[in-house]
Amino acid sequence: MKFFAHTNVHCLPKNKAQKEAQELAQALNGTLIIGKAALDDCVETVIKQIHDINDRNKRCTDLHFSRYFYEKMGERSIHVDDCFGVSFLEVKQEIGN
Repeated sequence: MKFFAHTNVHCLPKNKAQKEAQELAQALNGTLIIGKAALDDCVETVIKQIHDINDRNKRCTDLHFSRYFYEKMGERSIHVDDCFGVSFLEVKQEIGN
């Protein structure tokens, strides 16, 4: 299985923690992830990095995140503070070389 990371940004960051997390999400945009185990590792790494961002930015409100899994669509998502998210979409078809 292959997965494609897509970042959705819905608002401007309000503080340093949101800015760091948004940069993390944008760095993943367009990434191809090969294998379910690699996807699971990527999701867990993102969640750990969000916790690390909260630890480094004590003066900012903690970032809150939600994890979603849509089995029918083959999608996993992480949404942070209703401000942005990363969706990991299953690649259904490959075209070209």
